[in-house]
Amino acid sequence: MNIAEEIDGKMIKKVLDALSKKATGYETKETTEEYSSDGKNEVLTKRKVVKHYVPADISAAKLLLEICGAEQDKSFFGMTDEELDNEAIKLFKEYQELTDKDIYSNIKGETSENN
Repeated sequence: MNIAEEIDGKMIKKVLDALSKKATGYETKETTEEYSSDGKNEVLTKRKVVKHYVPADISAAKLLLEICGAEQDKSFFGMTDEELDNEAIKLFKEYQELTDKDIYSNIKGETSENN
């Protein structure tokens, strides 16, 4: 494998990981900081960290299912929206059953006994 193929492979993995995250929903933190000036220096006076849950995006889930189907020689093109929704729900339930260790292993590209 040459360098270009390796870079392309890493980029594809990053895009698929991002798509997977969007398709299944994720939690994020937002930090807001307020500063005041004492004449010479700015001093942090307030920091607020808020957690947000970004819900699953059905369009991303459908795209991910299509990509996974193409890789496994299954086509999702002929499926109705209801069938695609059911497949997305099935995959989401499988995702929810994964432990943090399983998810971390999958991100690193390792196989797990539970998969």
